[in-house]
Amino acid sequence: MLVGAAEAHIPRMLHGNLSQGLDPETAVRLAAATFAERAPFAPEACDWVVGELAIALGIDPALITKPHPQAAATAQDTVVTGGAAPGYPAPGPAGYAPAGFAPGQPGSAQAGFAPGTAAPGWQSPPAADPRWLPATPAPGPGRRNKALAWASAAVVAVVVVAAIIFFATRPSGPIRQGVVRTGTVHVYSGASYGFKHPWAIAVAGADAWVANYGGNSVTELNASTGHVVRILSAGSYGFNQPWAMAVNGPDIWIVNTGGNSVTELNASDGSVVRVLSGGTYGFDRPDGIAFAGNDAWVSNYNGSAKYGSLTEFNASDGGWIRTVPGRNHGFSGPETLVATGGHLWVANGGGTGSVTELNSSDGSYVKLFRGGNYGFNTPNAMVVSGGAIWVANASGNGGSITKISTSNGAWLITLAGGGYGFAYPGAIAADGTHVWVTNANGESVTEMNVSDGRWLRTLTAARYHFKYPASVAVGGGHVWVANADGNSVTEFPAS
Repeated sequence: MLVGAAEAHIPRMLHGNLSQGLDPETAVRLAAATFAERAPFAPEACDWVVGELAIALGIDPALITKPHPQAAATAQDTVVTGGAAPGYPAPGPAGYAPAGFAPGQPGSAQAGFAPGTAAPGWQSPPAADPRWLPATPAPGPGRRNKALAWASAAVVAVVVVAAIIFFATRPSGPIRQGVVRTGTVHVYSGASYGFKHPWAIAVAGADAWVANYGGNSVTELNASTGHVVRILSAGSYGFNQPWAMAVNGPDIWIVNTGGNSVTELNASDGSVVRVLSGGTYGFDRPDGIAFAGNDAWVSNYNGSAKYGSLTEFNASDGGWIRTVPGRNHGFSGPETLVATGGHLWVANGGGTGSVTELNSSDGSYVKLFRGGNYGFNTPNAMVVSGGAIWVANASGNGGSITKISTSNGAWLITLAGGGYGFAYPGAIAADGTHVWVTNANGESVTEMNVSDGRWLRTLTAARYHFKYPASVAVGGGHVWVANADGNSVTEFPAS
């Protein structure tokens, strides 16, 4: 049971719940309910294990009431569908507006805030290291007697030893042939694939394309067999820290954040179509790319006097059209963008975090959304599905997902909390039915229902061999995940 709790990341879940401001009893109850759903143990046994782990983490036993998980006590408990749910994190550290702050209603004259101004009373959340969770405050002196302290230490020791034994005896990763096959899960790795810190992945037709940030190369795989089709790395490709990828028509587009350039490839044979850089393009640490009609838009994290900017060019011939400055459009470190319904939506990862809406026809400013229920906190990934835009917030006590309407930007729902297992969500993909979110720090992938954001399952490294999953793509009924620290790619069925 202790091994199962360690594999299910129950200590991390407890830590995350407490860091979000949940009271100890609620934090333990939610973790126990989630563990009972995932593990083949009796609910009472799950209660005991989670309670003991909570004590080992420093929670005063007197503050814990024996959990009694109920059917409704699931990950859905932390879905905010209107106002603040009971026990939801206190405003401030998680990126939510201070108490008493009333945001403007999207779609009205008060929607968002004028670029360059701050929401009334809004305070920037504290900076967080994306690779580490905030420390849990130590319990005060005199709260536990010496016997209880020794018991807690024993529990910790048992968990550590069990985890060591478990991870030492399970399959350790890539085998000599370069493919790990566990049922329907395939993990591709090894020198023949040329993976070196794979940071972006896309599926185009019969192939999967992987951008290797550390190798300045792109690997093309046969999506049916997983065999290498080709590895592209010649100087003519212009690859320089390839960071993002997109498919548009017959071509693959690669954003080179280190080279301040964009490479266009022919998806049929991998040949170079063109490399765009310099001059009027104004690429400055380009971060994302999206397409609206015949035009391409690239987000520049820097540029425009450090506010960031967007570059628009013709996708047919690469001709520059315009550069949209950030100062007058509310940009603050634009990290990624999506296009839908004649509009562009830009995720601003700088400052407190926000989303800018523009007209895709001319780049004119429409609205800026931030504060209030949106809870944006270092938004760095977006996807459109089910009539909504799903925004992944990398910071804020593990991270969260904000869902907004594509029609007017209205806030729909915020997903957060230990049940979802978010831990620095860095990428997001959808197929119209399900949404997948990579948790870089949790070495896991969270799957949710598109219609209501309901948690479906959390896929862990034990079976899927995730190691700092940096990107996710879906196509042909399969999900593909690029593992930046594992120099590998994981493939599994979408359903």
